[in-house]
Amino acid sequence: MSKDPKTGELLRTDHLLEEALEERLKSHRLATGGTVEAEKEDSKKKKKSKDKNAPQKLDEKTVELYEDILARIDDLDGPQLAEKLKEFNVLAPGGNEYDPPQPFNLMFPTTIGPSTNQPAFLRPETAQGQFLNFAELLEMNNQAM
Repeated sequence: MSKDPKTGELLRTDHLLEEALEERLKSHRLATGGTVEAEKEDSKKKKKSKDKNAPQKLDEKTVELYEDILARIDDLDGPQLAEKLKEFNVLAPGGNEYDPPQPFNLMFPTTIGPSTNQPAFLRPETAQGQFLNFAELLEMNNQAM
């Protein structure tokens, strides 16, 4: 996770890098006369300054580099992602740099056993059972726990 120091917003670093590179590749395709799917929807949503978002042509070496990074983005760890953010100048919406990525566990922590000394981690969809309606679950189980 990377934090925008100005707004305090936390975002997944791999998603930040992926979105920035995909946006640049999409801009390149538009500049070279290619078509981009869902471009009409994006233009309706984002009717800001067209000069800033004008399509920009990239050289073939840069396009290959971006596509290579996107293909192996899941293999990059935190320091490598931070390096790529700086290398490709990926900035927060306010124009400032993101803080270095920090490890973040997407799993739900819990404990196992009577002594609560054994930590365990559940997938988030497993942990959502605590938010279900208890009365409905009791009824489905013939009023027995």
